[in-house]
Amino acid sequence: MHDYTPPNTCSTPSECLHLSQWNETMECGSELAVDTMKKELKSRAILADCSTRMRSIVSFYFCYLLCLCLGIACVVFVSIWNSQWRGGFAWDGSALQFNWHPVLMVTGLVVLYGNGAVLYRIPLTWGQNKLPWKLLHAGVMLLALLCSILGLCAVFDFHHTNSTPNLYSLHSWIGICTTALFTTQWVMGLAGFLLPCSPMSFRKLLKPAHVWMGGCILILSIVSCISGINEKLFFAL
Repeated sequence: MHDYTPPNTCSTPSECLHLSQWNETMECGSELAVDTMKKELKSRAILADCSTRMRSIVSFYFCYLLCLCLGIACVVFVSIWNSQWRGGFAWDGSALQFNWHPVLMVTGLVVLYGNGAVLYRIPLTWGQNKLPWKLLHAGVMLLALLCSILGLCAVFDFHHTNSTPNLYSLHSWIGICTTALFTTQWVMGLAGFLLPCSPMSFRKLLKPAHVWMGGCILILSIVSCISGINEKLFFAL
């Protein structure tokens, strides 16, 4: 059986009517096929996008949990180091008071600060009201700042009691500059993003600087903690 192919021209009114109906049928069939193909391609693109996003979310949470476990492990190891091998903790101006310094700095500037910095990156926050997450971000950062300030008080009070000069090494200068930048960052963030009276133009201007400075402070915090632990280990040789 052969497919019917109508003539290109018609000689009678009935043939012309038949040819017109056949052309309309073919055009409708072609449009339907094109629409079906477009819908199928769109469905495939949506499925591919969902699959890619799901893999990204799983990878993010895996990396986040890994970093969180490593951060907690750092705090535990530093605490054990100062408790078991450096005599423990006290707040009496002795060397035992100094042992609070590395524990508080690692806890505040690395673990708490790092967790506070990624709160806006968590997929759970996507498409939700930002105010609760802003408050949580500010609260975690404030706790990190208080830990770092308390760590500085521990070492400065220890130096004062034992007549030791302050800020005598590269580590100490990196640490004090990091804490000063952190304090400025927190105050500017409070003024720019949490106070209702702050203008929108100021928020738009502050946002990229706030994000960039936050990353720099985290890097400086890690450098400061590593250099401080190495410095203390070198002194013990």
